[in-house]
Amino acid sequence: MPFHIAGHKPKPAVKTFRFSIKNRFFIGAIGLFCTLGGIYQYTYGGLIGQNWLHQPVYSTSLIAIGVPVILSSLVPSTWIEKAAKWIAS
Repeated sequence: MPFHIAGHKPKPAVKTFRFSIKNRFFIGAIGLFCTLGGIYQYTYGGLIGQNWLHQPVYSTSLIAIGVPVILSSLVPSTWIEKAAKWIAS
C-alpha cells in the first residue's frame, strides 16, 4: 500500500466520450462509399465482384454494411456513452 500525501489513493480522471463532427463525417463517408459502391456494382457489375485480393465481394453485402454505418454516424455521443456505462456496469 503506497503512501499518498492526501491520505488516500487518487481516483483517475473520468474521460468523456466525444464524437466530433469531423469523425461523424468520416464514418458517414465510409458508409456512403460502401452503399454507393454496392449499388453501382449491383447495377453494372452483377451480384458478385472481387476485391484487390481476388476474394468474392457481394454487392448486396456492401449495401447491407453501408446503411448501418451511415446510421451509426447519426447517433449522439451521449447515447454511446450511456450504452458503454450500462455495458460496463
